[in-house]
Amino acid sequence: MGKPKSLLPWGNRTLIEHQIRTLLQTEQPVVVILGAQAERIQPIASMYPVRVRVHEDWEAGMGSSISFGISRLTELFPSAAGALIAVIHDLPVVNTLIRMKTLVTNDNLSRLDDIQHEIDEQMDQLEAKYQ
Repeated sequence: MGKPKSLLPWGNRTLIEHQIRTLLQTEQPVVVILGAQAERIQPIASMYPVRVRVHEDWEAGMGSSISFGISRLTELFPSAAGALIAVIHDLPVVNTLIRMKTLVTNDNLSRLDDIQHEIDEQMDQLEAKYQ
């Protein structure tokens, strides 16, 4: 691809901008967790009223990044620890209502490998469609 998926075009914006703008519509605080190539993505994410945190150990996998994100969110918003929404930024076809129902809890953290497999399949389909 030549650039991070976050910076691929989606309409007249990038994927990361699309997801941030969609999440800001919830009128809830938004925290963006970045990993690989954060230095390229952070300037765009920082243009919006969101908090940006960089997970330096992103190579440990998506589970590690989600754990990092949950830790940062519970530090920033201790009273919201039971109601966090996890959104994979490079899946823009998932509508807002589905995102709002995707709550990360201890009950579904054990499904991260299954979720990652589903995400990989969806991304393969998207990449094939737009190549």
